Amino acid sequence: MKAIWKYPLSFSEDYHEVAVPRGAQFIMAAMQHGQPTVWAEVDPSQPRATTTLSIHGTGHKVGDNEHYIDSFSNGPFVWHVFEVHDAKD
Repeated sequence: MKAIWKYPLSFSEDYHEVAVPRGAQFIMAAMQHGQPTVWAEVDPSQPRATTTLSIHGTGHKVGDNEHYIDSFSNGPFVWHVFEVHDAKD
């Protein structure tokens, strides 16, 4: 059975390592209670794996191995969340 899990992030780092069940699909990013947060559809029975997420502001450079998840606003700024994949992915 699948579930939706959330993963709070922070603006203090550009890259975040998060442990998610294998096969997790990130579906949304937004501000929640003043904190950038992403949500993923997961199968809780799967073993956990570490993945890297990045947050970039509009106009910032994004790596070729970063795959777009979603964008959200925070005051006058718009932020964009990506999942970082290994070059072999």
